[in-house]
Amino acid sequence: MSPKAHKKEKSAPRHDWGMVFGGVMVFIAGFVLMLWPGLTLVSIATAAGLLLLAVGIYDVIAYFRTRKSAGVSGWVMVNAVCDIILGLLFVTHPLITAEVIPMFMGVFVCVYGVFAIVAAIRLRKVGFGWGFMLANGIVALLCGLSFILVPESFVIFLGLFLAMRGVTMAVFGFMEPRAVPFI
Repeated sequence: MSPKAHKKEKSAPRHDWGMVFGGVMVFIAGFVLMLWPGLTLVSIATAAGLLLLAVGIYDVIAYFRTRKSAGVSGWVMVNAVCDIILGLLFVTHPLITAEVIPMFMGVFVCVYGVFAIVAAIRLRKVGFGWGFMLANGIVALLCGLSFILVPESFVIFLGLFLAMRGVTMAVFGFMEPRAVPFI
């Protein structure tokens, strides 16, 4: 190996620390919701809105950063825009949002779950990371259905969904950047 090629190999990022950090933060938010479900829905609406804004902005950046090298799907951008729109709605209208959060988030999380399951099936052909993505999609789909069918369970299942999504983000953040899947 030439010294130039060796230097280039060393300078390639080994982990996506932004995704790891985001995953840890999402996991902590989910864990806090499961520990203290008595938080008001207005507080949850505001916190979830800020979190969705942050994740949506990160997904937009990740899309433009990796779309050519990783063959990223346009659905990543659709998901990012949905996150940003939901985040803005939650932050600007927390009282109204608190009343409809369980149903609204149920639909959103079900759609996310379906995207994650489809991504896992596609990722299985690559051979790594697909199990975390599949588990993430199944948990998301079940949580979303529970939001719709049993709104009283919303806080607990939102915490579970966020914790699972955070773990999945952190796991993929530790993978080689070229191996990180996007839906």
